[in-house]
Amino acid sequence: IDTTHNPEFTMMELYQAFADYHDMMDLTEEMIGEIAQAVNGTTTTTFNGHEIDLAKGWRRATMQELVKDKIGLELSGMPLIEAFEKHIEETLIQPTFVMDFPVENSPLAKKKNEDPRFTYRFELFVGGSEFGNAFSELNDPIDQAERFKAQMKERAKGDDEAQPYDADYIRALQFGLAPTGGLGIGIDRLAMLLTGQNSIREVILFPLLKPEFAESSSAASFTPNYNAAEKKLYVQWKSGPVYAYYGVPKETYAEMQKAPSLGKFLNTEIKGKFEEEKLF
Repeated sequence: IDTTHNPEFTMMELYQAFADYHDMMDLTEEMIGEIAQAVNGTTTTTFNGHEIDLAKGWRRATMQELVKDKIGLELSGMPLIEAFEKHIEETLIQPTFVMDFPVENSPLAKKKNEDPRFTYRFELFVGGSEFGNAFSELNDPIDQAERFKAQMKERAKGDDEAQPYDADYIRALQFGLAPTGGLGIGIDRLAMLLTGQNSIREVILFPLLKPEFAESSSAASFTPNYNAAEKKLYVQWKSGPVYAYYGVPKETYAEMQKAPSLGKFLNTEIKGKFEEEKLF
């Protein structure tokens, strides 16, 4: 349990026949952008002190490219995954599709034809956190059986996340599976993104994660301060950045103080309606 994980969570999964992971990227980008527009009236939101733009045009890059650009090494396999988690993951602030994961940690994804060390798999990162996972489904029963056997060896070594051998799934694949794209999106994390919360406990009904200090369940990830004489609203994020909003009426600030979600109020009633300046 931490600020982005809860034992019980809400997940949306979908599968599309005769589609691949490129189709899943297009679908994800369009869907989340439209959800943001419907919820907040804008495709921009503030998350962990960063202004995020969810409009179309998201970055797409392979994991190997991102790591090589950062540390100058062309890695593969588990060393690539470890380097990505250490050097890259938290730096992906704007929406980014990280593509082509190593086959070692993608047992259900189809291998790339041009380089079988990698798979047709992507994860979506926003604000330094993962929000979705998708791939072109592996539909070869022989390859899938070999992958499961390799995963069983990893489980024997103590890897709790390794996949068990699923004989029923192998049998189903033997009857045939059309080329398929699969996608999973964490709904709770998406709610965090759209409402400006930095803890999953703020977007689930019965959270298990307790706050470090006693605070109300509506506590936000930033502190607002208002200068009535100058009609300036200052927003200091717990992660560090401070923003100023000019010309904010005292009535608007009064409504903000009563709002059940400060993050949502900031995104819908302040951002885009008043002049904004990042102070530091």
